[in-house]
Amino acid sequence: SLGLGDELLALVESWPKDHFYYLDNYYPQYPQRVVLGLNDPKLVVHHMRRLKLSLFDERFARAWLAHTEFSALDDLADAVCAFEERAYANEVMSALALVKAPEAVGPVLRCALESQASMKAQEWLRLNPQYEAIGLVPLAAGKTKLAALAEKRLKVAVGQGRADEVKTAIERFP
Repeated sequence: SLGLGDELLALVESWPKDHFYYLDNYYPQYPQRVVLGLNDPKLVVHHMRRLKLSLFDERFARAWLAHTEFSALDDLADAVCAFEERAYANEVMSALALVKAPEAVGPVLRCALESQASMKAQEWLRLNPQYEAIGLVPLAAGKTKLAALAEKRLKVAVGQGRADEVKTAIERFP
């Protein structure tokens, strides 16, 4: 907002790729704040990944969403699943739960299956059935635990009288 985008980018690009990672992402100045201040979402994603910076609280996760919208929800799921402490996982899951779209179904389902925030993720799935079918169909095509769970949830949706919804979702994907 100060018109220093080029200067900020030069600073971020000067940082060695693993410099902050070795400090367990709890560097006192929070380099995430600087990277999340970049103007271009592609640069934010690139440098957050390059520097291996964690989205370890809801503020950073919300800023991530503001930049990336639906394009990098898996990074949020990775952050949620990485936490061993439920409180931290739930905090980042709270940001992911703000997304109301079919694109969130896969990352949220993964959190329900693999994270300490599984209850919060299951709650999102329960409260957002309108996105479930369209979000689950592409996942169900695989051979992973996540694919098996997606297929099971689609069968449940059919059993709940939502067969038309599931059929429409299947027709959208080859």
